[in-house]
Amino acid sequence: MMHSRTIRRLAQRSSVALLAIALPAALLAQTATLLRPARVFDGSGSAPVSGLVVLVQNGRVTAVGTPAVVNAPSDAVIVDLPGMTLMPGMIDLHSHVLLHPYNETNWNDQVLRESLGLRVARATVHLQRTLRAGFTTLSLRSKAETNQLH
Repeated sequence: MMHSRTIRRLAQRSSVALLAIALPAALLAQTATLLRPARVFDGSGSAPVSGLVVLVQNGRVTAVGTPAVVNAPSDAVIVDLPGMTLMPGMIDLHSHVLLHPYNETNWNDQVLRESLGLRVARATVHLQRTLRAGFTTLSLRSKAETNQLH
């Protein structure tokens, strides 16, 4: 299995369009999925690496390496991604999911006058769009948001 530190040693030189893959829930529900992209990009600053496969088991990446090294179960679903670059989910370190832009409604009206139900409904749509855009981790920015979502 090729470790990410091996991938990191490569110098980043190519400019390719990267594609974040958000696998449908039905696909992630499979016991094992073998992704076969043209390239794998690990976000470490190294160049994307060709010829690797990614094994996902029970919704988690369990192996990255060459096809000869990664042992996928015989019943694994194989997803060919020709011409595509697979990358890890991105992280948004500053997000206010329960707020919408202040040019639409000011902060006081959103927090003091809009119902929590309406704000959560908007946040749900925002979170779905964020996930589809390739962001898999968010950091909530206010104590009020954190408390309201627990």
